[in-house]
Amino acid sequence: MKLLLDTNILIDILQKRRSFYNFSAIVVSACQNSVVSGSISAQSISDIFYILRKELSYSERKLLIKKLSDNIEILAIDKEKITNALNNDDFVDFEDCLQSECAAEFQADYIITRNIKHFTHSLVPAITPEDFCRKFLYDSEQNI
Repeated sequence: MKLLLDTNILIDILQKRRSFYNFSAIVVSACQNSVVSGSISAQSISDIFYILRKELSYSERKLLIKKLSDNIEILAIDKEKITNALNNDDFVDFEDCLQSECAAEFQADYIITRNIKHFTHSLVPAITPEDFCRKFLYDSEQNI
């Protein structure tokens, strides 16, 4: 199974956002352990680097991104994806449309995000980390 992880999922983990951390961490762990094939857009990398600037030093952020990219594919954003996103009036948020473009090219089965409403017009369906875990990673013999 192939997944595109939305930026908010990674930020949930990296900032240890209490309400969202657990299920997001399970999904990312599944990607890092090759249970599923995970990807993120190149835009997510720069967004994460910027968002974490107040919490982590430059070198700490570089190390974090290096570790993150060890087992998660980074998808390029090129002129074609940008043009497609600019011409797509179904999306309200340009960044989400770029995520959708990346997911489609990656042939992802799902976009993992907390903002599923932002992806109602995506060619790739969106699912929350919790719903994904319950649907695909839950073992009826054990807890998640």
